[in-house]
Amino acid sequence: MILTKNVEVQLRNKCISHYEKLGYKIPKVKDVNGDYRVKRRTIIIVNVNHLTKGSNVKILCKCDNCGKERLISYSQYRDLCQKCSMIFQGGENHHLFGKHQSDETKRKLRDSLKGRTLSEGHKEKLRYYSGENHSCYGKPRPEKTKRKISNSLMGKYSGERSPTWNPIELPPRKRGGFPAQRPLPTHDNASLKARSL
Repeated sequence: MILTKNVEVQLRNKCISHYEKLGYKIPKVKDVNGDYRVKRRTIIIVNVNHLTKGSNVKILCKCDNCGKERLISYSQYRDLCQKCSMIFQGGENHHLFGKHQSDETKRKLRDSLKGRTLSEGHKEKLRYYSGENHSCYGKPRPEKTKRKISNSLMGKYSGERSPTWNPIELPPRKRGGFPAQRPLPTHDNASLKARSL
């Protein structure tokens, strides 16, 4: 809910006609050529409901769920604060919940990201926010958090699901050297599964 009723707006060329159509009286001055124009940095008082979509005027609003008041720009206004919107629009309420992307869409996304290079400015930002400048630098994780992470990953990458899974047995290493080079045997999937069990 928007608590602010009226706001001061500094007029720019793009929004002058918008406010004139809504019936606002905009003060104009005569220039050297005798034409009437709006003076630079002219400020008028406008009803909040008449602001343009992309307006950056600061407004006071209240979350419809928790009642928290916040001062934000009009273009960023939502009925719920960020915390409440994550609760109400997450999980089953999310617009993509239960929907899966087609193989064609996945392929297009993959192709669009192939060969992408980061600009030097982006690389510099990544370098700057690593190490001592990182927000978590020097802040150890609590034991409770470590336990949660450990439990969530338990068994996720074990056995065949491991990215380093290799069912082919290698010959034992000789002392002080590399294993003997020999061609790897070829197996069908059924024999590999039987061997891993």
